[in-house]
Amino acid sequence: MLIGLTGTYGSGKSAVARFFEECGAATLDADLIARQVVLAGCPALEEIRRQFGEQFITPEGELDRKQMADLVFPSPQKRRILNAIVHPHVIREMNRLVSILRDPDQTRQTPGLIVLNIPLLFEAGMADQVDRIVVVTINERERFRRVRRRDGLTEKQIVQRIAAQWPQREKLARADAVIDNSGDPQQTRQSVMCLCQEWAPAISQHSE
Repeated sequence: MLIGLTGTYGSGKSAVARFFEECGAATLDADLIARQVVLAGCPALEEIRRQFGEQFITPEGELDRKQMADLVFPSPQKRRILNAIVHPHVIREMNRLVSILRDPDQTRQTPGLIVLNIPLLFEAGMADQVDRIVVVTINERERFRRVRRRDGLTEKQIVQRIAAQWPQREKLARADAVIDNSGDPQQTRQSVMCLCQEWAPAISQHSE
């Protein structure tokens, strides 16, 4: 079963993905893949260079992520341009990795659950490619507290990143399952274990 794991900025999707891994699920991280497809020499980075200019490329030939973030998060138009460049590369690579995981000739055992951790699952048009959608939620007070501690962003920067995604209520309306990550991590872990037992009972033995 292919699971799309998503949620708004700062909801704790990566922690939830780790709990799925504890169940024996295979996980793929769209943010990690997005970093890989814009490495020096990659076609996506060259497209970014042509579209936005040399000032967004470091002297080492890497993407200047901070400068790019400062440009696109306040500007929906520029963000759409960047996403139009990066998303197709991410989707192709993610589909390639899913095919490998599902191919018994390339893996010892095909996993019962494959979890795609995709913050922009709906925004990138990938929701129709998965069998189930899990939305991670968090209350606003806890979100801001965790993000400030983790990323050191200002309140304005946090608000910009939240605004760059679909509102939480719209994602919830399309969810097959919801995991509230506002409280104790062990409560979140238990919620994930319950889903694993429901959707792929055999792999839940890994967590015991």
